[in-house]
Amino acid sequence: MDDSPIAQLLSDLVRAAIERGASDVHLEPQEKTWRVRFRVDGKLVVIRTFAQELLPPMLSRLKIVSLLPLDEHRRPMEGKWLFQFDDQTTYDIRISIIPFLYGEGAVLRILKLLGTQPNLCNLGFADDAICQSIHRTIGERSGLFLVVGPTGCGKSTTIYTLLQMLNDGSRKIITVEDPVEYAAKGICQVNVAANQGLSFASALRAILRQAPNVLFIGEIRDPETAAIAIQAALTGHFVFSTLHADGVAGAVDRLENLEISKYLIGITLRGILAQRLVRCLCPHCRRECRLSPAMAKRLALNKTARVFQSVGCEKCHQTGYDGRTAQYEWAPLTLGNMQAERLRDHINDQRMATFAGSARQLLLNGQISVDDTLGEGVTNLYR
Repeated sequence: MDDSPIAQLLSDLVRAAIERGASDVHLEPQEKTWRVRFRVDGKLVVIRTFAQELLPPMLSRLKIVSLLPLDEHRRPMEGKWLFQFDDQTTYDIRISIIPFLYGEGAVLRILKLLGTQPNLCNLGFADDAICQSIHRTIGERSGLFLVVGPTGCGKSTTIYTLLQMLNDGSRKIITVEDPVEYAAKGICQVNVAANQGLSFASALRAILRQAPNVLFIGEIRDPETAAIAIQAALTGHFVFSTLHADGVAGAVDRLENLEISKYLIGITLRGILAQRLVRCLCPHCRRECRLSPAMAKRLALNKTARVFQSVGCEKCHQTGYDGRTAQYEWAPLTLGNMQAERLRDHINDQRMATFAGSARQLLLNGQISVDDTLGEGVTNLYR
């Protein structure tokens, strides 16, 4: 164990980030200094600024713990580091280093290794009917299950929760990821290495010969991977994957852009779950407020509805927020009951939950504020 001041400083920064609930740590070179920022509840917060001469030894320490070459300074690099937080908890720290104008900078993404995987309710899916519908859907023998949303919205976490629900020893489950997000017992996991000729498509061709029952493709990102995923879903496999789309209907547009016909989309899709993360109000300092008649009408709420707004206290570091939860849309789909020409209409008809309804429920539960309900990308859902 290295007890040098730089090693101790790095350990202290990661430990502080974990205690703050940060998802990642940013080490950013400036002209004469470098700064540390934590991403907490989706927002970057400046933690501390250091003298420029401390950055090279810090980056060297990062390269040592993540087994990266010390003499490389001109190209981006990626590595990982297992950080022991306490006797019971280990974190997987994903490290990305890239050269900037004033030197190399780094981002440390913090992932907690899976122990007992949380259930859907713990992830923010509080409606029992929706949880039961999702559970029934993933129990089918074949088909395609998509989780869609922006980068960093927890798509992989949701899918691993579903995989753990299926991981009872009776099924062979294989994942293909770039990189593998979580190490999970009882699941065969493949790390894509494009620079070594192992792409999603080439890995999937080999994996199908392993006779899996369930596949998780980390992301459908090109027509070749999309075609293999659809073929696997047609030939007796249950396939999970992710897409970048803004909602359940947008997932169809994305698949069509990847050259999948409406007919094949219609007969393979079993469910589409769209999600995004929103900040939760700090329960210690949130303050009740009243809605104006215009705002109540806009949110389709009674004007006497009990809602809250953020304040800020010592427990939440004066931010007014503590953690994040999911807003979601869910559309279960059944084989053979849709026609290709009206696929989008059918998906919208089958939605059991919408972003708008999910946001209103979180607002009424006191978990989010009116400002966050009408926040990024949500306003247009209220009409």
